[in-house]
Amino acid sequence: MREGWSGVSVAVGGRVFVIAEFGDSPVKVYEEECDTWRCVGGGRFPREVLKRPFCATGLEDTIYVASSCLNVAIGTVDVTPSEVKLTWQVVEAPPAFRQLSPSTCHLLYA
Repeated sequence: MREGWSGVSVAVGGRVFVIAEFGDSPVKVYEEECDTWRCVGGGRFPREVLKRPFCATGLEDTIYVASSCLNVAIGTVDVTPSEVKLTWQVVEAPPAFRQLSPSTCHLLYA
């Protein structure tokens, strides 16, 4: 793990993912076998809707990212032998939440 990336990290499916906080917000995955970071395929992180600060958590094959205004991105991880892909879905928060920012991110089941 010679290289590092600044951003929010989450572990999903035995892999570590990092969502960069700057630039075009690429998502990278750590490949333990190669000791390297690779860009994730699929859809780009929805930076135009989700603004810093971010907090993230993962469950099974899904990444949940909460952002400023409490908008949420749900990323589904798809692993094939040749690549790792993410498909993003955005859930926008009600207008009343526009002044709020996340501090932690947990999944709750009812």
